Amino acid sequence: MTFTIRPPRVTDQGFVAKTWATSLVSMQTDRSTPSHVWRELFAPVNKTIDGILDDTARTRLKIACDAQRTDDVFGWLCYAPMKAARLLHYVYVRKRRRGQGIARALMAAAGMADDRPLWWTMKGPSGDELIAKMRTTCIHVPVKEYLAA
Repeated sequence: MTFTIRPPRVTDQGFVAKTWATSLVSMQTDRSTPSHVWRELFAPVNKTIDGILDDTARTRLKIACDAQRTDDVFGWLCYAPMKAARLLHYVYVRKRRRGQGIARALMAAAGMADDRPLWWTMKGPSGDELIAKMRTTCIHVPVKEYLAA
């Protein structure tokens, strides 16, 4: 499998928002959770994600995709470029593509593969593992605090 990292396209935002929200809500539920509870959980999560993605002055995305079929997205990284630290909002890699270096390649493409402190706003299912691999200072910045700044 070969992949490449590309800038986002307008058509990517729906996929990013949906996978991000689904990933976060899935961490709070299981298969037995009634569908109405899922819907109730999605509303505030979607609002927060939209707040980040709509902040075009600060928010950036990198997309990992099939090298030949660039519409076939394997994963993505949402971050805010900063000089003193790295600010990671979320990184997502499709389950069947995990462990293939995609998250690491996304971090490098975003200029985040260094030893500056890592600030993060939202942690996904592999967040603890990713933070452990960073081997640097990792600081949680509450997403509401970030959006209020």
